[in-house]
Amino acid sequence: MPLLWAFWLTACWQRSDSPSETAYAGAAQLRVFQALDPSSPVLAELEFGHRVVVLRRHRYFAYVRTEGGVEGWVEATRLLDPQQMAAFHRFSRQVAQLSSQGKATTWGPANVHTAPCRNAPTVYRLREGLLVDVVGSQVVPRTACSSPPGLLTSWSSLNSYTPPDAGSIETPADEWRLVRLPSGLAGWVLSSFLTMALPEEVARWAEGQRVTAYFTLGRIIDRGQTHHAWLWATLSGKLKPYQFDRIQVWSWNPRRQRYEPLYRESNLRGYYPITVSLSEPAVRAWFSIVLYAGNGQFVQRRYQVEGRQVQKVDEAPWKPPIEPVPDLEARREATPLPWWRRWLGGNR
Repeated sequence: MPLLWAFWLTACWQRSDSPSETAYAGAAQLRVFQALDPSSPVLAELEFGHRVVVLRRHRYFAYVRTEGGVEGWVEATRLLDPQQMAAFHRFSRQVAQLSSQGKATTWGPANVHTAPCRNAPTVYRLREGLLVDVVGSQVVPRTACSSPPGLLTSWSSLNSYTPPDAGSIETPADEWRLVRLPSGLAGWVLSSFLTMALPEEVARWAEGQRVTAYFTLGRIIDRGQTHHAWLWATLSGKLKPYQFDRIQVWSWNPRRQRYEPLYRESNLRGYYPITVSLSEPAVRAWFSIVLYAGNGQFVQRRYQVEGRQVQKVDEAPWKPPIEPVPDLEARREATPLPWWRRWLGGNR
């Protein structure tokens, strides 16, 4: 009888303490309050992705226990379930495969969202001076964000390939940049908060236009100092369906001790991605851009840079990818291990 009584007590204790629901902080800073009152003491501030156990719910609030053992109330609408969190990590792995179009920084705090909408969950809050990789772009009408959006996981949703002659963009609208954080997380930031981190010694020649992408095309060693040849793309105006309308190539002139333009091309309707490849040693470089050719058709134009000469190499039809961005990590996990790897413990 005492043994049965002890078993019953243990079972009751496990039922009362068992996690009823697992959730994750779906905001850059999720506050845990002591009571159902915004003026009550804040017990903890959780970062995005922090795992919590939901003990009970009351209307739009949830009573949770953090990994550190703190218990308190949070806004239930700012929690993500395990499926949503897994989808976000899959989204970040997919964005990791996109080529960077240059580093960007912000001059003040800026929110990184899970989707190009102002009311989408906030992943991170950028601080001044933090460098992020720009990998995609979208212009999204605000009416498309009337409800919290889902994650975007296809090539066409990560980059806008809307033809310029498809009609005017519905306003009001916002221009967004898809960014990759140093931590590996990814998300969307309003482009008005970002500035491409092209070195000032060449950025001042952008002639007032917004730099939307930039790349180094090689190094020049002069009098013991290292300079670079630069390719950058700029965009005049706002809310354009494309990402740039002008490209420039600048390089260091050792004789005149200054940067000078090698090549300029305007009146373009260009789209991400711009790709660059360098030879070893870096005496020659190639870059390619995607342009709208009219009638719903795109072309990819390739250039060669050798010394101080820039010339077009070829041009070929190009189609925006329409399939989902491959998740290489999920594919790797789904691949069965050989028997000897499983026998050794299954480590990849």
